[in-house]
Amino acid sequence: MICEEMDVMDYCSDRNYGCRIKEFSFRGLKMLELENEVLKVSIILDKGADIYEITYKKLDLDFLWKKPNGIRETKNHILSNPATLGNFEDYYAGGWQDVFAGGGPTNYKGADLGLHGESALIPWQYKVLVDKEEEVSIELTCSLNRIPLSSTKTITLKSNNSSIFFNEIMKNECSEDIEFIWGQHPVYSDLFVNDDCYVETNAKNVIASGAGTYPNSDYKEDEKSSWPNMETKDGENTNLSKMSAGKSGSAELFFLGGFEEEEAWYALRNPRKNLSIGMVFDSKVYKHLWMWRVFNGSPGYPLYGRSYHLALEPFSSYPNNLDEAIKNKTALSIKGNSLIETNYTFVVFEGSDKVKRIDKTGNILAK
Repeated sequence: MICEEMDVMDYCSDRNYGCRIKEFSFRGLKMLELENEVLKVSIILDKGADIYEITYKKLDLDFLWKKPNGIRETKNHILSNPATLGNFEDYYAGGWQDVFAGGGPTNYKGADLGLHGESALIPWQYKVLVDKEEEVSIELTCSLNRIPLSSTKTITLKSNNSSIFFNEIMKNECSEDIEFIWGQHPVYSDLFVNDDCYVETNAKNVIASGAGTYPNSDYKEDEKSSWPNMETKDGENTNLSKMSAGKSGSAELFFLGGFEEEEAWYALRNPRKNLSIGMVFDSKVYKHLWMWRVFNGSPGYPLYGRSYHLALEPFSSYPNNLDEAIKNKTALSIKGNSLIETNYTFVVFEGSDKVKRIDKTGNILAK
């Protein structure tokens, strides 16, 4: 129910079993928690609707990485001077961001765009669509300031189900065609990621961002190969699907692609924990999968070598530069007053067997 006697319209469902919803405040920011018997999902409504927590209750394990500084209260956070890349890194707390219109810093149609665009920095509004013991579903909405795009995103949990279901509609609010980069930015922490982990996907090829992005990368800039194999700068053949292939002190970014099926997917398997996670997403919208792995590398701002994490991020385009994405024809284009609709699913599953396929309902087909 809605507590109308409060000055702020807080959602006050009293149910503490099955599926449930709770709104609360943390460090001055409005948060929303979705929960069922298996998962707990926390969302920062006041900053990008970031998914800050996905906890698997059985193991009390939160899969999402947290930046060392954690969540920052944004209203009274005064920056010393404007950052060249924009404000994303200053307010980035880790977790999972929905990022658009990305590809900055750049100027597009007269609008100055920062790293990953505006969506992860502004408040999102929400309303409850379903609040039942068997299912909870919310609708999140935002409208950008500098680019006339808006998003309506639905997130659903079902009872005793270890999947999170997403539907998202991007709308062009003007009559002009708009080119942009759109991505999902989940980053997984060393609470789950270790040297025993494997990445499986139906991607067919891979491109290394290389030393041009991270000077301590072992790979050449724009090196292309068939997934999961790639040769290092020293001529060593490596298997990128194995986390053990990454060297301590390194940081690297790869762009996977070549999805032949409409349902693109990946699985991150952890044999040590006998547990796996995965995503399935629409390859017509998210044609690429970015793999950002940092093994206590990335010296200096913003990480200062303090992070061990792996990000597997469905993205429309590559690289993270709108001008280049337009040139290589991977940027998304949405016609004036039109919509793009897409679905994606995150799933947790026990076991670490090799995966042949994940479907949009969260079902796993083992090899």
